[in-house]
Amino acid sequence: MKAFGKILGLVVLGLLLIIVALGFALTHLFDPNDYKDEIRQLARDKAHVELTLNGDIGWSLFPWLGLELHEASIATLNNPKVPFADLQMLGLSVRVLPLLRREVQMSDVRVEGLNLTLARDEHGHGNWEDIGKPLPASTPAPTEGSAPATAPGEVPAKPAVDRPVKLDIDSLTVNNAKVQYSDAKSGQTFSAESIQLSTGAVHEGVNIPLKMTAFFSAGQPVLRARTELNGELRFDRRLKRYQFEDMKLSGEASGEPLQGKTMTFAAQGQLLVDLAANVAGWNGLKLSANQLR
Repeated sequence: MKAFGKILGLVVLGLLLIIVALGFALTHLFDPNDYKDEIRQLARDKAHVELTLNGDIGWSLFPWLGLELHEASIATLNNPKVPFADLQMLGLSVRVLPLLRREVQMSDVRVEGLNLTLARDEHGHGNWEDIGKPLPASTPAPTEGSAPATAPGEVPAKPAVDRPVKLDIDSLTVNNAKVQYSDAKSGQTFSAESIQLSTGAVHEGVNIPLKMTAFFSAGQPVLRARTELNGELRFDRRLKRYQFEDMKLSGEASGEPLQGKTMTFAAQGQLLVDLAANVAGWNGLKLSANQLR
């Protein structure tokens, strides 16, 4: 029995060494930068987005599936020349084996220089509404005598209900991000610049420490604000319930509504959004605005 256990241990060790050797060979002999065209086409076919890869792609295989993108952008298929989002760098690592159990376990996720451009046209249509949508395909007219999709009296099969993917991230860091919004119909514009976001471990159903700083501005009327946000975020995708506990917001604002003066402000409380019950609330609300100068 001891000899059998020793042999089994040697076999397992040999298999692990083979896997490590294969991973080393793949990551050193296979260069994903040689397959950018195939990756772009895969993004069109599967994600229905136009992906542009101007920078290098770095990757690792085992035990973490690591990915690092540089100078990448995403656009909708119906407007591929105008990026919806672009970034300077995205770095993340995913454990390989949990993916087989529909579990996404990531290490630290880092995003540098993210730019989001949100635009609503004269008809009230937002460019973000087309993300992930395929181009409209012409449906051929049914020919005479063609068989129907389902036979008379036949009950269509119900689509399989997928088990939700479990998501675990060690931390999320976003540096120097920017979000711009414009409405062509109203002429209103908003922007958030120099966004710095950091979180603790991201797990569903568990409080997630969050800190964010940003500079906000609006065009009509002209208003500028420097803000800092702290709190703990908690979410449950199955119940569609989102909470922001111990929220503390502070900063300074200036602009036309304040007649050129600067006002400091602070707010705190508990936020709750329950999409299933169509309920939103702010409990323990405290607001202060002073030192108008």
